[in-house]
Amino acid sequence: MACWQDILAIPSKKQDRPAVRHLTVDQARLLLARPDRSTRQSRRHATLLATLYDTWARVQELADLVVRGIRLQHPAMASLTGKGRKTRHVPLDGGTVTLLAAYLERRPCRPRVWRSEARRSRATSSAPTRPPPCCAVS
Repeated sequence: MACWQDILAIPSKKQDRPAVRHLTVDQARLLLARPDRSTRQSRRHATLLATLYDTWARVQELADLVVRGIRLQHPAMASLTGKGRKTRHVPLDGGTVTLLAAYLERRPCRPRVWRSEARRSRATSSAPTRPPPCCAVS
């Protein structure tokens, strides 16, 4: 009997992981409504949050998003390149399309949606360094 108690007293290596907690619908609405949208930066943040929420993109996928990878006409979609350079096409909601259209209309002409070419990471080092002649969104 003592042998069994000694065995049971040995701590297990694996610990139970807590379940992943997700936002409720109300919490997501509050989060998306949080930026005041009165400044250029806050409009950018609102658009970034909405796009992130709508596409379920990883941060790096969103950081690497290029203007030519966004389609605002019906059916609206974004082309995201993720791990292993795999590309996936995700649909965009009407509210996200409106925010993206307004954001892209007012931003400087650059191939990257969210950042300038000077801030490229290792994952985007093979991207072209010259901006396209026009930044028209298809």
